[in-house]
Amino acid sequence: MFQQFQQVQDDVAELRGIVEEQSHLIEQLQAQQKEQYLDLDRRLSSLQGGGGQSTSPSSGSGSVVDAGGPMTGPTTTGPTTASGNAEQDAYTAAYNSAKANRFAEAIAAFNQLLVMYPKGKYAGNSYYWLGELYLKLPEPALEKSRQSFAQVVNQFKDNAHVSEAMFKLGVVYDRLGDKAKSLEYLKRVQAEYPGTPGARLAQTYAAELH
Repeated sequence: MFQQFQQVQDDVAELRGIVEEQSHLIEQLQAQQKEQYLDLDRRLSSLQGGGGQSTSPSSGSGSVVDAGGPMTGPTTTGPTTASGNAEQDAYTAAYNSAKANRFAEAIAAFNQLLVMYPKGKYAGNSYYWLGELYLKLPEPALEKSRQSFAQVVNQFKDNAHVSEAMFKLGVVYDRLGDKAKSLEYLKRVQAEYPGTPGARLAQTYAAELH
């Protein structure tokens, strides 16, 4: 029965990963389109108000150039600032390592991302995937997994993975031998996040513990 639970959990995690990956691609396309629009707007403005001056053709490569020459720092007019791109790239690289079953590499990458961006856009997701990855090691790191899932539950309550993280805390506590704490989280996820995948898995798992 536990193997069946684990398979269902893995399937849910894989689907979540696919959704995340598609969301990242959409965000990148939207950001690129906005940056191209802003760059075109700057070019037109400089032509209209700059006496025929034009921008450098190299601006199409991503550097923003106006009639006065290239800007010395990153643009702040859109969502794709330099730091935002770096965080997203780091998250995508870490997630791809996890998807390729390079678990140790992915763990190191997610941890490095959290050092660099502890309150970043992908911090909650990074903690969730760390919790999953620690469980997939040849010798599961149960305590580190518990700590990672707890971060999602306690610090990122609006994260899309919070119900699954709470369910996984129930699973991890069970594997640590703390049945009472396990049932506490399994009941909590059903009460706080009814109807979610985490709540449904928790209901079935709790029934097997009694």
